[in-house]
Amino acid sequence: MSIAFTELCFGYTRFRPVLSGLTGSVEPGSVTALVGPNGAGKSTLLRLMAGLLAPNSGLVTLKRTSGASPDIAEEVARIAPADRARHIAYVAQRSSVAFAFPVRDVVAMGLHAIGPDEHAVGEAIDALDLGPVAARSYNTLSAGQQQRVSIARAVAQLLGREGKAPRSPRFLLADEPLAALDPRHVVLALQLFRQLASRGIGIVLVLHDLTIARRIADHAILLECGGTLSRSGDAPSVLTPEVLGPAYGVHFESVRVDDGPPALIPTGILEARQTPGRLAPSAPQTR
Repeated sequence: MSIAFTELCFGYTRFRPVLSGLTGSVEPGSVTALVGPNGAGKSTLLRLMAGLLAPNSGLVTLKRTSGASPDIAEEVARIAPADRARHIAYVAQRSSVAFAFPVRDVVAMGLHAIGPDEHAVGEAIDALDLGPVAARSYNTLSAGQQQRVSIARAVAQLLGREGKAPRSPRFLLADEPLAALDPRHVVLALQLFRQLASRGIGIVLVLHDLTIARRIADHAILLECGGTLSRSGDAPSVLTPEVLGPAYGVHFESVRVDDGPPALIPTGILEARQTPGRLAPSAPQTR
């Protein structure tokens, strides 16, 4: 039971491909970090996996069990939206709510295709530390609070499905979910993602903080500029200075920390190419 993409190609315009020939998969019960430089196509790949875009060529499929029949693989973009929402929850980089709905109501919107489940709503609100603002209008919240509401809405969507179809494949696809969060809530969100994975939910996170990616991910998918696949596999084998350096164009240094894998620190430009009329990047400074 997985989301798989095969020879996936996509472009928003005919002559400018964003993704080219990607093949890979994400599995339930694990955390996958989707990483790569700006413009490599991470957000686009996530939206294709969520069924919000249809590929120009290639396939994105959801494999699931259908009663007593063998597992079947369906094209994600062709699954009816209400049915797709029973399996895949998506958190965008930036979300908005047009009207002044209370936070609790916004979280409950995640259950539109599932059916009411107050327990799932309450669990999601508590997990994202939203109890103190649950009655406030979404539009009065800070950007970080709004991001936590968006994550909570997706979590409620998946937890509501859990009670009705525990063997159903479920995936949470989140695009830079930590970007607006303060350190406390980054830690709470990371703990939540690991807890959801332990309940059989597949977690896919677009991340720019590679140290956090190292700490949270079981698997990693690294995209290069041009929308091609640089490397995928177990996170410890992908998230290394040797693999990441060429993709990002910078030197990375591993720095030991007391708890967990080493931190990844960018220390300088890998290949400084001077543009006419501009200064070349300076060498990294040491103190």
